[in-house]
Amino acid sequence: MAAPGDLTPTLAPFLDRHLLFPLLEFAAARGAYDADSVADAKIALLAETNMVDYAADVWRAAKGTEPPAEVTARRGAVVAELQTLQVGRREGGGCACVCVAARRCRSGTARGGRADRPPPDAPAPPPAPRPPRARPGEHAHVALAIVAPEAPHSSPPRQTAAEPVLAFLSDEAAVAQLRPDKSANAALLAHKGITTADVAALHAYARFQYDCGNYAAAAELLHHHAALATDGAAVLASLWGRLAAHILTQSWDAALDSLTRVRDALDADAFAPALVQLQRRAWLLHWALFVHFNHDGGRSALVDLFLTDRYLHALQAAAPHLLRYLCVAVLVNKRRRNVMKEVARVVEAEAHAVADPVTDFVRALCVAHDFEGAQEALAAAETVLANDFFLAAVKDEFLEAARLLLFESYCRIHSCIDLRLLSSKLHLDEGAAEAWIVNLIRGARLNARVDSRAGTVVVGAAFPSVHDGLLETVKGLTQRTLVLANAVGAGGAPR
Repeated sequence: MAAPGDLTPTLAPFLDRHLLFPLLEFAAARGAYDADSVADAKIALLAETNMVDYAADVWRAAKGTEPPAEVTARRGAVVAELQTLQVGRREGGGCACVCVAARRCRSGTARGGRADRPPPDAPAPPPAPRPPRARPGEHAHVALAIVAPEAPHSSPPRQTAAEPVLAFLSDEAAVAQLRPDKSANAALLAHKGITTADVAALHAYARFQYDCGNYAAAAELLHHHAALATDGAAVLASLWGRLAAHILTQSWDAALDSLTRVRDALDADAFAPALVQLQRRAWLLHWALFVHFNHDGGRSALVDLFLTDRYLHALQAAAPHLLRYLCVAVLVNKRRRNVMKEVARVVEAEAHAVADPVTDFVRALCVAHDFEGAQEALAAAETVLANDFFLAAVKDEFLEAARLLLFESYCRIHSCIDLRLLSSKLHLDEGAAEAWIVNLIRGARLNARVDSRAGTVVVGAAFPSVHDGLLETVKGLTQRTLVLANAVGAGGAPR
């Protein structure tokens, strides 16, 4: 059975298949699914990539037998495609790079990893259906059976040689003549004898490298393709692919830049159908998890992204399960506590669609003021966060922040609190609770004192500063003004 609160099957339809491998590795390491289920899911994902040697290794390790003929036969097809693109000599003529990159993907994942959906190549297929839940007694692979959705970049590779464009890009003098104006670049390419089909072949070659697991090379090629292509859909596809490649190589600064470029492209496309915009924004919210939970200062940026009107609408309509990550990002970021009320309102509005210990904690504490319910939800959230690929690294930080919020909320309505009762609500033993409260008081974060003889915590009256309240209000207005200004600059009001 799946681990409590595991979201891997729910996240999978919004992610690229390559990004899913780190999630599967993490789930296997945590024992969220049995080894056979994880191996079957990997084999299903690898079947649509060029990582044929890695797929054969996974098959041998999982089944103890040689892979079937169709797996080995695909290796020949991959090599043939490489030769068709006329770049075999550039890569040493084979799929050796496939195994190296794939094994690096297996073992080199940070706290936030990868996933499965839109990169290198197309607008937007309809979102995949939610994965079926495993019934009691069934193996976990029932829930993992859907982790290989069709990605938006999965159009058939063009059988045109990329060599002319690669030769152009290797000429520093020619590259120096490129300008931000795509029309001027198109004229320059035409003068060099490079056609739009040649530029399209560059994208096909970049996608080939991506499917081989050669992510660094794919990111560079897709960067050039986005600069040279004039078709908006092709440029957007390259931006998605570049983002995926940077995530997979854990180049977080570059990934943040790519994420910003994709977001700008989506916001600028104001005339796309509303459903397509909704799907793209839902994908972006999921892909942003990899970047913002690994980049310095990313959690605050994640809060800004998720609470932007158009992306908040996408979250509520297509991905309410992402409220778990929004709640955690707000709780562990002291500077963003000013948006907790807004987050609590969203959590309450989506209570019918989300059953999650993290959101249950926020709803119980901030909406219902149910301290017993918040205590139970916090205890359950500890296990859930330990099994979450993106949140495992911030589990202790979240628990500390949640206990502080619980304690502060409790102190607002009590002037004298029994230490034994408080320790039970904080899910700590009495000695640890007393030490924790003492540390808070020493840090000048609470107007309270501990009476060890009486076994109580005496809370002093606290009055909010008018100046601080005014500053918080101005910050909120500034943020909303910035959002509106960006929306107007992108060509219209938020959709």
